[in-house]
Amino acid sequence: MSFNLFGQAITDQGGLLKNTLGTQVGTIDYQRGLIQWTSAAGAGTANLVITFKPATAPHQYYQSYAIPVTQNSQSLNWTGVLVPIPAPGSLSISFMVQGKFYELKDDGSGQLKGSSSSFGSGRINYETGSWSLTAGALPDVGSPILLLWGTPIATFARADLPVEKACFDFQLENVGIVPNVTVTWQLNGTTKTAVSNSQGKFTGDASGTVNYATGKIKLYPTKLPHKNTQFVFEYNYGTALEQTTVAILPDAQQKLSFSIGTGIAIQPNSVELSIPVSDMLNEYTGSVLLHDVPLNAETGSLVDSAGNIQGTITYATGACQVTPSAVKRVFKQIYTPMTIYSAA
Repeated sequence: MSFNLFGQAITDQGGLLKNTLGTQVGTIDYQRGLIQWTSAAGAGTANLVITFKPATAPHQYYQSYAIPVTQNSQSLNWTGVLVPIPAPGSLSISFMVQGKFYELKDDGSGQLKGSSSSFGSGRINYETGSWSLTAGALPDVGSPILLLWGTPIATFARADLPVEKACFDFQLENVGIVPNVTVTWQLNGTTKTAVSNSQGKFTGDASGTVNYATGKIKLYPTKLPHKNTQFVFEYNYGTALEQTTVAILPDAQQKLSFSIGTGIAIQPNSVELSIPVSDMLNEYTGSVLLHDVPLNAETGSLVDSAGNIQGTITYATGACQVTPSAVKRVFKQIYTPMTIYSAA
């Protein structure tokens, strides 16, 4: 906040209003917008044009902490560290003296002040969460030092975020699906149709993919269907071919090279590979499940369930190059010895 008073430039310095010489001419209460002048402000009548940034203090306290006052701990000075760290202007510290509560509030600059300086003073560090309080009188034994504060709100701009298309997931009753799956549905009395091509991609009134090996379908209709719309699938299927390849040694980069199939071209979007893996010490073993995602009619990527590309396949020859990897999370209990002293 800043303004001119009787020809002097006044600026706000943590709630203290000072002129260019550093003389304090008043204070500002951020919560109430109340200015109190000192004798150094001068006397007279003046119109002030005040420049300030509007703000609001958190009124809903999400965090609280109480420190009991005992015979041994009773003191004028109190310190501590708050976790999570308070938002500027949100911390309130209350204590009881002779049965009456007194409150100090953060003024937004890290200084804790009451409605009267006789209540005491304090500070809060927004970087570390450390705080200190000097009470105006000894708090009552048996009462608490009560701290209330709010935390900064984590937000992000939702405007201009991309909106994902509505997706429908289906699992056909059969596997080993033949290309050219046809799906139809009704929308406003009109029949909508989408057909999959040799690469497992739908065209027509919807986009999407079909995995011919597993029968899993993702469908993105061009126009959103009504509630309870029924999708009708027409397709042919056969017996899925299975093959086991053994004695494959990885190279120095852990890449495997092998071929699948019977010598004829592989149908795109119909491959599923299960590759065993283990850690360096062979303590943990498992398998990586990969499926092909066609890049074009000739080649495809071999990806895991998370969409991570781990290899490639050439459909004409069935040649595969894969560097399989998996993550296994193991939770272990760690016991720490502790010495406990007690007395009878």
